Amino acid sequence: MEFRTLENTSLTEIMEAFNLAFSDYVTPLQLTLQQLQNKIIAEDINLNWSLGAFESEKLVGYILHGLRSNTLYNGGTGVIPEFRGNKITQQLYSFLLPKAKAEKIECIQLEVITENKKAINIYEQIGFKKVRTLNCYKGVLNLESFISFEKNLEFIEADLNNIRLITDYYPTWQNDNVSVSNLSKLEDIKCFQLFYQKKNIGFIIYNTTSRKIHQIKIDQNSSDRELITKELFNFISKKYSNTFVAINIDYSSKITNEIFEYVGFDCFLQQYEMLMKI
Repeated sequence: MEFRTLENTSLTEIMEAFNLAFSDYVTPLQLTLQQLQNKIIAEDINLNWSLGAFESEKLVGYILHGLRSNTLYNGGTGVIPEFRGNKITQQLYSFLLPKAKAEKIECIQLEVITENKKAINIYEQIGFKKVRTLNCYKGVLNLESFISFEKNLEFIEADLNNIRLITDYYPTWQNDNVSVSNLSKLEDIKCFQLFYQKKNIGFIIYNTTSRKIHQIKIDQNSSDRELITKELFNFISKKYSNTFVAINIDYSSKITNEIFEYVGFDCFLQQYEMLMKI
């Protein structure tokens, strides 16, 4: 088996290996070529830092790494079913670490589903440590009986690149300002600021293409915060879609998790964010 970086491997081959590896995952995931290309751009996936395990020139295992400054982000690790049990992930990181140290990479981060005990054990053996727990929500808004009456609430669309937005926790790599800015060039991402009685009380960044909420904040001290939340989601639902997904919300941010509880969304998945210092 040969280990090498992926800059000379076609995206089609990477996509096929990705989809085969994730076909029986805890939450099965399949990407089109366009979705993979968007992921690479949004997450700054660098194929010179991404790794492949090849058997007779066939890609059988991989790690996709994003690179920003001195940090690598594991945006996807997979081994196709018939090659599991060969410690390919461990071998890929053994292959990577000397280069990472030489190039002064300071840390590598990733997310892993909390139920995926096998993967967690592998990452811990390599040297990763859990740093926080993340909640993932999804839901279909059902506010048929909701009557909007708040006349002092405004939702004003804003240019993502011209405003400074701060959430109540530090967003994970996929949802941070850099990724959102990258993705906004490829997908239809809307940003609305919330004003109550002319005061700015929060914002939402909503992807109309994927129906994902990348970031959201409603001030903790806002009066009748639950009603304001329902007003906001009702506004987005009528304008775009009543289907929502929000991934990797910091478990410790009570006031952010409350937003999704107000509208009855399910926490369908939890992940750990893990970090390895080099």
